[in-house]
Amino acid sequence: MFKIIKNSELKVPPLTREERLWVHRLKRCLKACPERLELMTSGDQLEVVDRDGASKSELHSGIANKDGIVLAYMPGPKCHGVC
Repeated sequence: MFKIIKNSELKVPPLTREERLWVHRLKRCLKACPERLELMTSGDQLEVVDRDGASKSELHSGIANKDGIVLAYMPGPKCHGVC
């Protein structure tokens, strides 16, 4: 599901026009992700992992890297994960 939160529901400034355009570009990019690939957060970066390998790995504490399923690292803005 894709949803931009209504301004009335926010306790922080809403997205600027430029930020909103970026969010839409990111949505299109993620929609075009090849079926084989999945993304995983690790600290301040995203890791691109093999989907089949991810289903067989514990994916934490460096295990994905040790299992040889990490295909690429992408540093970028801080990624927050939730349980």
